[in-house]
Amino acid sequence: MIKIGLIEEAFKLSGRKHLTIVPGIRHENLPYKLEVGSPIVIVNPDGTEINSSIYGVEMVNTKTASKYAPISLPPSITKEHIARGAVICVRKQNT
Repeated sequence: MIKIGLIEEAFKLSGRKHLTIVPGIRHENLPYKLEVGSPIVIVNPDGTEINSSIYGVEMVNTKTASKYAPISLPPSITKEHIARGAVICVRKQNT
């Protein structure tokens, strides 16, 4: 698996049913294109793996550049599934 991001915090925004994770995924120097619907694997610090997908990419307007983009997960994934310090990965693909 290839690590593409990390999870420092997971939360729900007001009025939304899905979970947002930050800082999220790297948006530069990725080995291939990621988009809404792309499969991901969340690996918790205890080694448990959660197969999921990118449900959305959050737009953040900040004055400082970030190498990461927050993403949202499908509504079936809850905060209880995700541990702080988890990493976001993709399985290696044949190119």
